[in-house]
Amino acid sequence: MALKLGYLFFWVYDLISNRILSQTIDDLEVSYSNGKQASALPLLYYAINHVPYYQALKNSTVELERFPVVNKEVIRKDQNLFFSNAYSRGGLIKGKTSGSNGIPFYFYWCKNKSLVRTAEIIYYNRWVGYDVGDAHLLNAVGVNKSKLKLFIQKEIIANPRSLSDKWFAQQRKDLIDRKIPYYIGYGSVIDQFSRYCEERGDAKESFNLKGIISTAEQLPEYARQRAESIFGCPVLRRYATLETGVLAHECPEERRLHVNSENYHIEFLKLNSGEPAMPGETARIVVTDLNSYAMPLIRYDIGDLAVIDNRVCGCGRKGVVIKELTGRRADSLIGKQGQTVSWIAISDVMWSFPNIEQFQIIQISRCRFIVNVVSHTGYDKSSLVEKFKALLGGTVDIQLIDVDVIERLDSGKSRVVINEMESYTALT
Repeated sequence: MALKLGYLFFWVYDLISNRILSQTIDDLEVSYSNGKQASALPLLYYAINHVPYYQALKNSTVELERFPVVNKEVIRKDQNLFFSNAYSRGGLIKGKTSGSNGIPFYFYWCKNKSLVRTAEIIYYNRWVGYDVGDAHLLNAVGVNKSKLKLFIQKEIIANPRSLSDKWFAQQRKDLIDRKIPYYIGYGSVIDQFSRYCEERGDAKESFNLKGIISTAEQLPEYARQRAESIFGCPVLRRYATLETGVLAHECPEERRLHVNSENYHIEFLKLNSGEPAMPGETARIVVTDLNSYAMPLIRYDIGDLAVIDNRVCGCGRKGVVIKELTGRRADSLIGKQGQTVSWIAISDVMWSFPNIEQFQIIQISRCRFIVNVVSHTGYDKSSLVEKFKALLGGTVDIQLIDVDVIERLDSGKSRVVINEMESYTALT
């Protein structure tokens, strides 16, 4: 009955919303079949006429490249300049994201943008087999839904703000007892949860899972493989942000991240200039949200880094493909020789230490690093130090500290890499 209710509410809501949901889903499908980038021009013309920050561009040729690259800090300085004079804030949806530094960033959506975001979530959920009305468990912070809405949506919310054996036991019980087929979780939570289940001798027969989506954080390949082995289902990565939406998603066939070019114009720029990065080169991700009219996000530097791929994906979907997400710029380390060391390189080191349940590496200076480690079964400390020295520079100082737990941010995310070098944080 609840399944039928979920579908019924979806289609009724779609009809009264001028079919924005179904049309967006159809448009996304067409976009991946033809590989075309949706035009940013309607948003750009709108911005120069309605958004104070961009009105100085009225007499210029309207091209995306003429618009300045902005970030959270630029917008925070005077957010009123970025707000459309065609909207009243009272009638908008207000959201907040704090990112990894804990400083709030507020954004505003009109109803159309909110519907588009809902539609793209439905569309990409289908890539793992999960459709409207299917039972699912969701890791999320700050979600306040009525019991009726949770029942209709067949949704269980598990807040990952504070993890413990009791928390993992409850999530495990919910998945097993209720035979939940789909799980959407934070990358680090999926990793820890799969370890927890492995320690208890669970196997794929213990669960009814058909698909898992990893979001909010990076999920190392070795952690994905463990989760797939234990839960017996595919684990796909989703790249999304609270202030925009789903920017890219892994296809089930090739496990490659396909950019959402229907709802976003995403640029991949060189780290220290506004020039486009080449395939294979680490780049800044700069997003123009094509549906953000209330508070337009145009050439918005999210702070994430990625490497794009020029190979055609074997799944048949066309368009831009991200080879790998290498983490946030603020969450990279600087080696002794000045080289940038990404989260991917750090996770490759940790792959050799399966007994380490959690870790956090903090850079104090060019030559000093602290590594907080959670491990209840022991690990080879000298080997870990040597591997980090080889990665960061042979004479750097690596201090290992064994801890019981690594605290999570208010968002529920786990910050794995922290760079406290003053000269570095000033640049990011």
